[in-house]
Amino acid sequence: MVDSCLAVFLIFFVAFLFILLCVDICLMARWVLRPLDEAAKGWRRPTQFTIADFLCLAVLLQIITALVFGLFGTPTKETAWIMWLVGIFAWLACTAFWAKCAQVMSRAGIQKPWHRAALLLFVWPATIIGAPAAPVFMVAAVVSVVIEEFLVAGLCVLGVIVAAGALFLSARLTRQMVAAAEPGLAEVVAVGATAGSSGDESGATADLPSSVDPADPPGTAGQASSGALPPAETPPPSPSESS
Repeated sequence: MVDSCLAVFLIFFVAFLFILLCVDICLMARWVLRPLDEAAKGWRRPTQFTIADFLCLAVLLQIITALVFGLFGTPTKETAWIMWLVGIFAWLACTAFWAKCAQVMSRAGIQKPWHRAALLLFVWPATIIGAPAAPVFMVAAVVSVVIEEFLVAGLCVLGVIVAAGALFLSARLTRQMVAAAEPGLAEVVAVGATAGSSGDESGATADLPSSVDPADPPGTAGQASSGALPPAETPPPSPSESS
């Protein structure tokens, strides 16, 4: 009876930790990437792929390949197909991730090559890895202290510091890049507004008759267009006439 209760408690505890981990990942990712997402939804610029984007894709694929083949080591006949299956899945996932990131950056107005490279090679990977890594290292540090593995606890604390620092730096870089992209978009909007207002003024002027001068005082336009002249003023009588 005690063993079954303990097993149920462990199951619920693990489920609670998993839910807490998912919530932490969502909150951290939202905190880091929210300015970029809001800019992409607000401006909705066309999607563009630059040479820097394709170079970043090549670097990401090289990193993924090194991790996958390094994890399996020297494959045997029984594990070779598993390694290739995992590798192909990782390549496809990395390419889809890269394409989505490039789309969001383009819609948000991020055009500078080094800004796009920093987002693709640092901000996005640091957010995806650092968001789950920080709480995992924290729980591992607590468990290591309980079981008196202080060296492991120190390494876990170092991992928490590195992950938190990467998330903080990613959030700061994201906000700076979005702020740097905003003035250019503001100038485009201002030019468009100026062109629209000048077009409206020219259209309003074109609707006036040809014989009307826009600088004429109000009330004289109808008279000029109809050809009628205003009545002449009667001069005041002289003193001799009045007497």
